[in-house]
Amino acid sequence: MRGRGYGGRVTYIARKLGGLGKGDAFKGVQREINQLEVYRANLLALDRYRRKPLSGRLRAVEIFETIRRGSRREGDPPNGVRSGRPR
Repeated sequence: MRGRGYGGRVTYIARKLGGLGKGDAFKGVQREINQLEVYRANLLALDRYRRKPLSGRLRAVEIFETIRRGSRREGDPPNGVRSGRPR
C-alpha cells in the first residue's frame, strides 16, 4: 500500500472487505470442511464394518487381473500390443 494516499488506502481496504461479503472468499474453506466431514464419516463407517464369513460350498473361483495405465508385464513390447491385439 506504499505510494497510495489516505483515500487510496481506504478504497483498497473497502474493496477487500466488500469481497468477503459475497461468499466467494469462503467457498474454498467450506469445501475443505465438507471434505473433512466426509473423511471422518468414512473412517467411522470403516471402524464399524464387520465382514461376515461366507457360508456354503465354493462353487466357482474367478480371478481378475487389472491392467494399470503405464504398467507392463515382463516381456511385453513397449507399445502395449500383445499377440497382435491392443490392450
